[in-house]
Amino acid sequence: MLKLKKLSPLVLEAANAIVPLSRQENEFLKNTLHQEHLDRLRICCHRATDDRLHEMLMVFSGDTYIRPSLHVDKEESLFVLEGLGTYVFFDDQGNITERVALGPIGSGRSFYCRIPANTYHSLMIESDQLLAKETTSGPFRREDTIFAAWSPDGTNPDAVRSYLESLRKTLGISR
Repeated sequence: MLKLKKLSPLVLEAANAIVPLSRQENEFLKNTLHQEHLDRLRICCHRATDDRLHEMLMVFSGDTYIRPSLHVDKEESLFVLEGLGTYVFFDDQGNITERVALGPIGSGRSFYCRIPANTYHSLMIESDQLLAKETTSGPFRREDTIFAAWSPDGTNPDAVRSYLESLRKTLGISR
């Protein structure tokens, strides 16, 4: 098992510069998510915000709300290892412009998606858990993410629930 440092309740960091990921880390993330009743958990493979490449192994629960956001001048890619989800892309007013059904290799869905810089996007989780590897160009700081003003900020559970139900209905996604 990879040696990890806990940065926050939802973020772990690989303790060494060389970061091999295996099924052990996958199972650790999924089990920890379940045992600690979290909605998401990640292992950061990069060492610092100034790194030119930010890579993370992430797990999301089926109840995770991922607020639509864009990354200023930063590209992103997602490779799904387990579970099902849909990447949803929006224009500046919150209108859906595109969607990509995602799943692991062999699921009949795309297993990889690249997101251009400055593109509003959100991941809708369709299974009990979704395990993915994300890559974002760096350096990357909190201020490089802009959350969509037209989406709930996550502080009001009823607003989030209503927003997600509306999005699922529009997209024909059941959960």
